[in-house]
Amino acid sequence: MSEQRISMSSLAKELEVASGDDFKNILRVIASPAYVDEALLKSDLGILNAKIVKLLRSSNDYECWKGCHAAAVVCSYNPLFLLSYGGQSLSAIYAKLEQKTNYYSTTTHTSQGRALLSTLVSTTDLLMDLMRNKPTLSRECLVPKLKAIIPTLIQLARYEPQQCLPILKKLLFKHSTTFKPFVNKYRVALVQTMTNNYHFLSKDIQQLLCSNYAYLHLIKLQSQHTADENEAHHKAYDDDTWRAGIYSILIQFKPIIKLCDNILDFDQDKELSRLFDTLPSESYKDYKIEEFLSPLKLDMNKPFTLWELPRRVNMLVDLLTAFVTQPTPFPIRVPIGSINFICESLVSLTTKYLPLKRELRRDQDLNTVIGDVLPQMQFAGIRLWKNMISAYGIAFLPMADRVLGSLEIFIPFKPKTNIVDIDACHKLKKEFLTVFEVANLIMQNLGHRLNEVDPILKLVDVALSLSEDKSLIENIFNNKPIKKDGANTQNKQKTKQKKDNKAAAITDLYTNYDQFVTKKSVQWFNEINKFLLFIISNWRLSPAQQIHTIKYTISRSLQFKEKTGSIPDSFVELLRILVINLGNERLSILPIAVSVLKECSDEYFDLLCHPRLPLSIIHNVRKSAVLEDEEDAEDGNIDGAFSGNAQAKTFTSAELGSFNALEPISTETDAAQIAEPVDAPSAADENDSKIFKKRSADDVEVDAEITLQSAKKSKVQMDEMTKQEIRHEQIIADRVVEERLEPVVAKVEKEEKQDSDAEHNEDEDDDSEFEIPDIHLSEYEDDEDAESDS
Repeated sequence: MSEQRISMSSLAKELEVASGDDFKNILRVIASPAYVDEALLKSDLGILNAKIVKLLRSSNDYECWKGCHAAAVVCSYNPLFLLSYGGQSLSAIYAKLEQKTNYYSTTTHTSQGRALLSTLVSTTDLLMDLMRNKPTLSRECLVPKLKAIIPTLIQLARYEPQQCLPILKKLLFKHSTTFKPFVNKYRVALVQTMTNNYHFLSKDIQQLLCSNYAYLHLIKLQSQHTADENEAHHKAYDDDTWRAGIYSILIQFKPIIKLCDNILDFDQDKELSRLFDTLPSESYKDYKIEEFLSPLKLDMNKPFTLWELPRRVNMLVDLLTAFVTQPTPFPIRVPIGSINFICESLVSLTTKYLPLKRELRRDQDLNTVIGDVLPQMQFAGIRLWKNMISAYGIAFLPMADRVLGSLEIFIPFKPKTNIVDIDACHKLKKEFLTVFEVANLIMQNLGHRLNEVDPILKLVDVALSLSEDKSLIENIFNNKPIKKDGANTQNKQKTKQKKDNKAAAITDLYTNYDQFVTKKSVQWFNEINKFLLFIISNWRLSPAQQIHTIKYTISRSLQFKEKTGSIPDSFVELLRILVINLGNERLSILPIAVSVLKECSDEYFDLLCHPRLPLSIIHNVRKSAVLEDEEDAEDGNIDGAFSGNAQAKTFTSAELGSFNALEPISTETDAAQIAEPVDAPSAADENDSKIFKKRSADDVEVDAEITLQSAKKSKVQMDEMTKQEIRHEQIIADRVVEERLEPVVAKVEKEEKQDSDAEHNEDEDDDSEFEIPDIHLSEYEDDEDAESDS
């Protein structure tokens, strides 16, 4: 290549001794496309590969760390190096990884060893991704080495699940045939991790464990039934093993729900009992998968053991979600109906409709634990609904009404009333966020066709109540005891004698009470606003709910505007909907909304405040200014006569209405209407016309000009008519206008004359009411007055 470059031999020597920023600069130079040259393949690139392999095999952790980064950079940016020497780099890296895994405790004793182990795992994953989907490189270099890499990663997954589980998941999906000899070993490792400390792991690791367990079923299992000649012609589905895994999870829900029969009295509701009986309880065909979950150990004398119920249900929900939502290389058959029955059964486990067993009602601690356990089991069903609707939204439309009706069961009510228990809702505010997500997923596909409206309207109250900031010290002020004056004076004397530091600290509750308030996240407001947008757009809320929604929207918008300088988009959309949908009380918040969004230049509110009508709806009557025969003398005379009449007098409202009512003459029906006599204005029209008697001639000219301009458009469009017809009809139209204007002008003159006479009479009456005082200007005038009197 003609481009100048540093020799690779020099870079290889410097790579061995460089550190810090110099090592980073060398990697940047090596990644240059100038070294993608076949001329360097046998000489310089071979030297670089030797140096990298030497670094990877070094016993020094830092040298090995440098070798991993060098191999990752060169293989990523130099295809020639990857195809020629990528296999050697991968072999050296997984050999070092196997060594560090066997001595895991010694390796992770120092931070440098932990960093090296993490780098070895990530570099191995990167090189495998680069080699995959390249037929020759994958067949000759990657697949043979997987037989050694997979056992090492399985062993390391027990200690580093966050790093190893994503790699093993990809290997199961991409290389299921190569992974088959290690399936049982990997299953044991996963089951051991899930049964021992599943609930102590983070949510991400829990999802990875469930995803890997589901992907174990990509490897086909053999059916345990003997071959039948009658069924030999039936085609075996690709997802038989996967479906067997789904049913192995489904059949474990029913025993747990049946355990709740020892807590709740199922006999009180026969429909629920029948629903519980319909839950799946048999495995799929003859594909039997061993149950890996141990039986639950519950003791009513030890109330806290009941917490095992929601833990087990949550694990099963995570496993079932992994089976039904993950991508697979073949289509799968999902039993949506059975899963929906499981969700309904879980949500129905509540004391709202099923009473507690009589023998359990006296133990207060047990009742309190049950009151906390049952909502968590209900929430597991709601969470499963959310995952299913997100993946198969349209398929759940036939069940939408039942799902929304079941969401109402999750809302806690006060005992023996139909009033929502807001305090209990605040304890479940995180769970209610998922409830609103489920409601939004369903309603966005239904619109106004929703049948179950009552549960949704109750959720509106819950949403508005939970959106308010909750004070942690509210009970302190509400339950503050009231003391008499004597007691207060005694306490003051005691406090003078002894100083109490705790009392001084408690004063912060009264002086800085705003510091003890829990805030809501933006995600919460976005989900709530999305829910309210749908409700207000499709139904009318009660006046109390409408006012509460307006207060919530305006106050929160102002708070966001004050703190962040901007208003979230969800609140802007909610303000628009509230302005358009006024509710039953017809409350308009347009001025308030405009003032809140005055700096946002919202186009919707701008259109509402300054409506702009289309020009096409304004109809005028006048001769077209663009006529082909403008030289004709008749047209000129007609135009002059009409303009003279237009400027003569001021028109009243009734007359303007009749004037504007004139339409362009286009057909024979218009000619027939011309022959009809013009009706004289009625008395009511005369009374109405007095309102506009002060209009000036200039205003009338403007109106006449506007109304007369549409004739230009209308007559230009009559291209098929001949010139003579146009002139003839225009003459008739102008005559009609003149005939109709004559009584109008006469009446206007008469009204003006009457007005002037009335004003003159009023002035005389006004003058008679005032007394003119005597004014003495001079002696000479006094003498003249005396003479005149004599």
